[in-house]
Parts: sequence; structure tokens; C-alpha cells
Amino acid sequence: MWLQLPNVQRMPVVHTGPLSAMQSPVLGAVLHTTNAPLGPQTFARFQTDFAASGPIFRSAHFIVDRDGAIAQFRDTDDGAAHMGGQWNTHYIGIEHIARHMWPLTDPQIDSSADLLIFLSLPLNFPLSAVSNRGQPGVGVHNQFNGTSCVQGPFSAGGTFGPDFISILQRAPARSPVGRTSASSDGLWEVRIGSDKLIYDFGPNDFKSGVVDLADLNNNYQMTGTWRIRNNSDTDPLEINWPNGSLEQWDVPLRSSGQQGQWRPRPGQLPKPISAKRI
Repeated sequence: MWLQLPNVQRMPVVHTGPLSAMQSPVLGAVLHTTNAPLGPQTFARFQTDFAASGPIFRSAHFIVDRDGAIAQFRDTDDGAAHMGGQWNTHYIGIEHIARHMWPLTDPQIDSSADLLIFLSLPLNFPLSAVSNRGQPGVGVHNQFNGTSCVQGPFSAGGTFGPDFISILQRAPARSPVGRTSASSDGLWEVRIGSDKLIYDFGPNDFKSGVVDLADLNNNYQMTGTWRIRNNSDTDPLEINWPNGSLEQWDVPLRSSGQQGQWRPRPGQLPKPISAKRI
């Protein structure tokens, strides 16, 4: 799967030798830092380095730049040798451009969180930290073999580092489709006055998509659109319904105790919303 998104550049790494496909189940993602001391710190440089590697053809599936830009180097259906000298066929590899021990930038953390949101849905892995290899979720390189590539941003003193924690905290808080377990997608239980509804959020890109509404008895259904403007950290999540009503949810999103307002028509008094992920 190549992500067809405006904020992801497609930059295939072409290898000349035998490749290894991803195997089911895909368990999650492993985060890395590039730690390249010399040369340009650009997508093109790392694409060239990966393509020239051998006899194990190193590569990661994605790389996140300091300004938050994302490049995809490998199809998610293909394995990648992003941990040690062997193909990894159960975890997606995500590199982050950084010198050794450098903290990530805020745009990198946001983009990494967004990327995990989007990948966790089709690949069906939870947005939770793995404690060791073989578990579903999100991990760091040195949980799988010895390396310095995640020291500082992702791993500090034998524990998860601050940037790793920030990415996992921001992922479900930045999008209604961010899953917190392997059994939930973008499902929310929503209360508006005495009405109790189920919303199913679907992604279009990292910050918008469609949303299906149904009452608990499935007697009433409607499909609308959602978006997060992200002009500032306090911009609400907006949901527009075909009957002309508008919802605004407070951000960052909360898995329980989520609050917002529903406006039936312009000029009419809003009603409070409460919601929780299910």
C-alpha cells in the first residue's frame, strides 16, 4: 500500500536483489532516528543510501523530516531491513531525521503521530507501546537489537523517551479515527441531550474524512464530513451534516469525557455534546 495523501511524498527505494514481503499479521511499527553524522539530511540522501546498500538491502517504509514532511520509501506490503541485518516482515519501519541524541521537532512529533493514526487502521495494530518484540503496537529499535539510533528522542535510560511518549499521546488526541486498541477504529458513543448515537469516523487524510451517524436502534442514519483546520492548537474538530447542522468538538480529543457543541441551524442555540471512544 502506497499512501495516496497530499502530505506524503512517494520516493520508492529500488533494490536489485531478492526482496521479502510483509507477513500477516503486521504487528505494528518501529520508530528510528537516522543518526547520520555526515552529508545532507534530506529524503533524497537517505533514499540513495538505502538503494546503494547491500548485501542486506536496508530501508525503512517511511521517513519524517524535521519540518514534518513525510516520504514513503517502501510499499507497506513489502518487508524492509530496518532493524539489524535481516528483513523485518511484521513491523513497519519509520525513520526520523535527527542527529544522535537530538530531540525531535514538534512538527516531527505531530507528523509521526498522524502517520501512526493512518497506518493503524488498515494494518490493524493498536497505538500502544510494546514491551518486547513480538507484541502488537509501537516500539523502538533497541527493543529488538542493540543500537544507538533511538537514544534521546525515543529511549532514555532504559525507558521510553519523551518524544516517543508524546507521539503515542498525540496520536489518538489529534484525530477521531485514532485507535487506542486493536478492536476499535473511529467509533464513538455520542450524547446530545437525551439522544444516544454512534459515530463511525473514517479517514480521508490525516485531518479530515467522512463520519457515519446511527442511533442505537439503527432507525436513523446520516453521513457527514469532519475536519480539523489546525490553524492553531485550539481549532475545534468540525462535523458538518447534510441537514445543515454543525458540531464542534474540543481539542485535543479525549478518549472519555470528550466535550463539544451541536448547533442545529445558524442562529439557534447550541446543545452540549459529550462523547467517548468505544
